[in-house]
Amino acid sequence: MKPSAEIRNPQAALEAKLAELTATFQDRSGLTIEHSADVFDSIRMATDRDVLVQRMNLSAQTLTDVREALARVIQGECGSAKTARKRFPRGG
Repeated sequence: MKPSAEIRNPQAALEAKLAELTATFQDRSGLTIEHSADVFDSIRMATDRDVLVQRMNLSAQTLTDVREALARVIQGECGSAKTARKRFPRGG
């Protein structure tokens, strides 16, 4: 079985994910607080904002993880096992 493109080129895969996650933070229109005369609409909009904030928080954590992983790949630390105390060969 042939390894996937992500396994053959982890740096490109991480850079693509980084671009995708960065774009997530460009559109903040869902965070706009709008006032509504209808109580149910106000509750729905507040709930939608809360869900969006939770998603953005998760994306922010994932963005941090991807940046750290990309730094490890660039530094050549990709595939090292700290508990095994040896390095694994990089795919090429």
